[in-house]
Amino acid sequence: MFRKLSIAAVALAMAGGVYLGSGTAQASNMGFKLERDFAFVQNFRNFYYLSFPLFNGLGDIAAATGGNRCAGAPDGLVTTDDAICDLFTDRTVCTNCSFAITKLDTATCLNVTVKADKRPPIGLAFQGTGWNLTVDPNRDLGYFINVANAATSPIPTNRAVVVGSYDPGWTGHTVSAATCLKDIIAIPYHTMYRKAAEIMCGLENTDWVDNVNNLSGAAPGDGQPDTCPNGIFDPVSNRRTAITIFDNEPGNNEFPNTDNQNITYTANVVAGRLTFQGNNMSLVPGNAYLINLLAGYNNRTFLPPHF
Repeated sequence: MFRKLSIAAVALAMAGGVYLGSGTAQASNMGFKLERDFAFVQNFRNFYYLSFPLFNGLGDIAAATGGNRCAGAPDGLVTTDDAICDLFTDRTVCTNCSFAITKLDTATCLNVTVKADKRPPIGLAFQGTGWNLTVDPNRDLGYFINVANAATSPIPTNRAVVVGSYDPGWTGHTVSAATCLKDIIAIPYHTMYRKAAEIMCGLENTDWVDNVNNLSGAAPGDGQPDTCPNGIFDPVSNRRTAITIFDNEPGNNEFPNTDNQNITYTANVVAGRLTFQGNNMSLVPGNAYLINLLAGYNNRTFLPPHF
């Protein structure tokens, strides 16, 4: 999850400076080229989270219909079919494999999936109805990726390149428990946030500091916020809020014993005191993060400061 992601090229264009105020997005625009893989790992769930840039740089390479939509004439739209054709890079060499993209429909709290299966002797075939990424009103949501492989070789690594740019006019994403108690947020690639605690509470040393013990007994200097005013945590309802990512990389070194399982960081108020549990994970460009909420949570706007 951590080593397989790298910024290959950044800063096609940038205006302005460094922005220290959480909750405002000032006049900055960046272009990105991000290299990552969606590899099949034996005995793992092969589950990834993906953030696209707000201005998605995907090209129109897929056909509107047909079994193998990656082989037909482009249809003039940029959809999830194009994303599969672009990210499922080993589809031409793997023999019994699949690649799926799933979005969370927060209005219904249901997952919607488009999948490409390659099975002998049929070859590549698509399942599900894709959606237009260019006009998607939920472009600031992340996506789930799942890969599978039934053959012993070759093992797909699906090395891919994600391109696009930031939208300086973006007013943020509303995290809400009104219709669904979960969300999956996309993180701007040039965010100033570095840890899950900043998604939860705002920018460290600007929105909060770490000077006193928390309820969990953690000592000052452990990176846990003393207050939680400007992130996705709701300091009015004080409802438990969780941030989750999946570790699909064998031997991830940030936390021990997290291979092939969720890594979760939670904020809560217990006995009147703010407390945190779990792993305060490092944020990785290109990842999305699953948010779990409780009923009674008040809407929060996720608009992280950026470079």
